[in-house]
Amino acid sequence: MRLARRELFAWAALLALAALWRLPGLGERAASHDESLHAYYAWRFAELGEYRHDPMLHGPLLFHLGAAVFALLGDSEATARLPVALAGIALVAAPLLFRRELGRRGALAAGALLLISPSIAYYSRYLRNDVYVALLSLLWLRALFDARVPRGERALGRLALFLALACATKEVAFLVGGAFGGLLLVEAAGRRLRGEPAGRPFDLALFQLALVSPYLAGAARWAAGEDPADADAPGALAATLGWAAAIASPSLGVALLRFRRTWPAAARALPRCFALAWGLLLALYTGLGTALGHGVVSGVSGSLGYWLEQHGVGRGAQPPFYYGMLGLLYEPLPWALALTAGFALLRRPRGRTPEPAPLLPRFLAGWCVIGWAAFTLAGEKMPWLLVHLALPAILLAGWWLGARSRLPAGEPDAREACGLLGAGGALAVTLLVAAGLAVRGVEGPAGQLRATLLALLLGGLAVAAARLRRRGNGALRRGLALTVLAAAGLLGARAALLASFVHDELAVEPLVYAHGTEQIAPALAELERASRRLAGGLGLELAVDSETSWPLAWHLRRWTAQRSFEGTPDEAVLAAPALIAGDAQDRALRARLAFARERLPFDLVRWPPETYRDWTPGRALAALGDPAAWRRGLALFFFRERPNQALDPWPLRKAAALYLPRSAPGAGVLDPLPLLDWPREPAAAPPPGGGGALAPDGRRFEADRERHVVRAFDADGRLLAESRRESLPLDLPGPLAWDAQRGQLWIADVGRRRLVALDGELAFVEAVEAPLWERDDLPGLACLPGGGLVASVPRGDALVVWDAGHRPRGVIPLDPRAAPGALEATAEGRLRVATAAGVVELTPAPLD
Repeated sequence: MRLARRELFAWAALLALAALWRLPGLGERAASHDESLHAYYAWRFAELGEYRHDPMLHGPLLFHLGAAVFALLGDSEATARLPVALAGIALVAAPLLFRRELGRRGALAAGALLLISPSIAYYSRYLRNDVYVALLSLLWLRALFDARVPRGERALGRLALFLALACATKEVAFLVGGAFGGLLLVEAAGRRLRGEPAGRPFDLALFQLALVSPYLAGAARWAAGEDPADADAPGALAATLGWAAAIASPSLGVALLRFRRTWPAAARALPRCFALAWGLLLALYTGLGTALGHGVVSGVSGSLGYWLEQHGVGRGAQPPFYYGMLGLLYEPLPWALALTAGFALLRRPRGRTPEPAPLLPRFLAGWCVIGWAAFTLAGEKMPWLLVHLALPAILLAGWWLGARSRLPAGEPDAREACGLLGAGGALAVTLLVAAGLAVRGVEGPAGQLRATLLALLLGGLAVAAARLRRRGNGALRRGLALTVLAAAGLLGARAALLASFVHDELAVEPLVYAHGTEQIAPALAELERASRRLAGGLGLELAVDSETSWPLAWHLRRWTAQRSFEGTPDEAVLAAPALIAGDAQDRALRARLAFARERLPFDLVRWPPETYRDWTPGRALAALGDPAAWRRGLALFFFRERPNQALDPWPLRKAAALYLPRSAPGAGVLDPLPLLDWPREPAAAPPPGGGGALAPDGRRFEADRERHVVRAFDADGRLLAESRRESLPLDLPGPLAWDAQRGQLWIADVGRRRLVALDGELAFVEAVEAPLWERDDLPGLACLPGGGLVASVPRGDALVVWDAGHRPRGVIPLDPRAAPGALEATAEGRLRVATAAGVVELTPAPLD
């Protein structure tokens, strides 16, 4: 069927919009956790020719495509995501393959819905396998339908090709194939119930099963208690080949025996198709022959076997209503239209025998039902799987819109149809503006502008509705239907744009998971500047702990002097000028590296808030009558805002810290502080809290954190002096300690990360650098009898010691997660420390 000129222009405009949506800014967002894995191993394949299939990372097609693009265009976030974006553009054009079944209008409607689908639009700009599988699924389905007709054996080669490529992309293809095969068997059973031969549907189901039968070796090994994904275990290759041969041989034999009787052309084609599919699959799984034994076991046995294991693990641990919640947030229009189409397919008009429903819509409806049930029951629930639920619903919705858009003879002409579209779109905008006002109110210029726009739109729509009413109830109903469609379409497009461009670096969208943050790029830019300054390139020695290896392995792929460490860092790791540590090791490093390194904390990975996990039917019903709950729900739906939840610090995150060289004047990089070993024992009573200090003559000193000043009181509580902020600027003054040897007061200036000495009149004497604390820390401070100082580091689980000359001398490590706070130097010369694990008393050792 050739495209008419107007239809061709419409498709050209649709694909141009898809390109403008999918391609710009592909490299502006930091790689997320899974993206970094995919990009890094594709880069290694391109650079070193190394690829070893790992079922944890799904199929090999993504890595082969990524390596090819890197070899041609270079490696970056933009080129890593480019093949997926191109597949996303092709997916928008894919309904053209079904133009005959969907109709011209239906195919265009499906293409438009694919364009604005939030899940498909977002993951067309994200380095994952799901958009590839979606595109290959439609190509597979087209070949399957072409194979049903007379002389359809010509399509069997394409069927084998796209089935193999889908299986080599991601294991979700097994579920797609199961849905296709199951629907074919249902159709064959219906034919048998009517007394007809099972025919092509049964033959095609058997053909597909024969092609994928070697994969069942993984299921057999998993059921037998073996690890199907362990490609390097002794005997794994022999077991995989044995099971594959034992399962594939009877499958092929049964299929050939039946086809010789029912479909001779398929009998001749099956061996060629099997060789094509598995020749391609084995080439991909083995990295084009570079890892033969490993690739055979990992691909043939590990793909399906590992996937079955993971659904038992329940990765993501999402509630049963997870996909329903995501669907209401992101895909309400296609699912509502698909549900309407499904009811229409089931309805039988009264008084006459209805014509059978078209085959493709029935097939799509069955795909929707099977997919929904399978993904809901599966243990692993992830947001990117929404793509596979949205795809058949969108095609079914496109068919329904195309079928309902045909106007009866004598109904409105083109001019009135344009008027209906305009009125519907205007009313849709009105509804969205009204919803925004309901959530945000009318305060400020923006709210007043929205209110004015709403009033103008309502006035114009009243006139349009009156004119439509004079045309008859049919015109009015069509106008209302177009309004609902336009509003839902605008909401979908808006949600897609928010996710793809506005919130692309923020994990506020439930559509994302393990999201790379906007703080990665500035931190790595500081690292690169330090390396170029000190090493003349990317050769500065860098130690990275295992907790932060992903997504940093991709971002640091060109770092030439990189080492990794796990657990507590040793002296060799501490000697590296630059370090990156996750939250656990950061606590151990903070105090020891504070004077030798500049610390730059940043969020590495964030997860979207999961406040929905505690939803129950009772709470949902109670929320229906709560206006505040409605406002919170609308804020989440329209703006992804959570009014009752602070996102700073982010509630679900993996934090890290970058340590860069700190140089002394005229010297090189400073060394980490040595560890001090002071005898310690449990103490009976905690040190006094409050953070004040007491002089021997009875004077008491206190810090006011709100006003950023220090006050002195006499023994009777009368105010003697107050520091002046002009001459003594303090930022979050913390605990104080009296130095009896010098007769001066020390205060921890937490915000400025320093220790400040004052005389008895609260005049400034000196300041000592102390780059130890976060702004909201409540450390402790004490003076030692010999004139030294001790400060606690709550988030470093350690104490830092200065000698009498106020030079940092060492670190006293405490128990992990001790969070030391208040300190007290006793008259006997001991030091008492309040920690989360209890109070500890230490005996200071000489510092010389």
